[in-house]
Amino acid sequence: MTMRRRLLLALPLSLIPVMPLAAADPSAQQFLERIYAHYTGNGAPGLPLDTPTAIRQYFDPPLAALILADQARSAQRDEPPALDGDPFVDAQDWLITDLTVSVSLTDPQHAIGSVSFTNLDKPLAVRVALVRLPAGWRVHEITYPHTTLTHLLLAPDA
Repeated sequence: MTMRRRLLLALPLSLIPVMPLAAADPSAQQFLERIYAHYTGNGAPGLPLDTPTAIRQYFDPPLAALILADQARSAQRDEPPALDGDPFVDAQDWLITDLTVSVSLTDPQHAIGSVSFTNLDKPLAVRVALVRLPAGWRVHEITYPHTTLTHLLLAPDA
């Protein structure tokens, strides 16, 4: 055995650094922070979610498919979509202040983001479930105080 291997084997387990599972994954944290950066400040434009490519850049395939189906259904019926606002701020208009974003891993492929902010003097907190795909982190679900994004998108067919 080499000297280095003997030294490593001789280290007590308590000296080996362990990353806690619940620690925020910087890439998941950064993904969510980058999204919400588009909503802060006076005149913040939000994210343009007007093309399939843009939608797939932020949402996992099942949720992206629901959003795209909602858009297609509304265009076909010439009616507003069920998602008649921005999914990240749960509103059509915004002036976001007091933003806080925290992310915790639930396992190496999943994370939960807690996002709170004030929109036009009204406080709001949302929970954002994230999934890690080969292309990076994507939103799997957004939970609002009154519903979820998936339920909102499926409601017209219910």
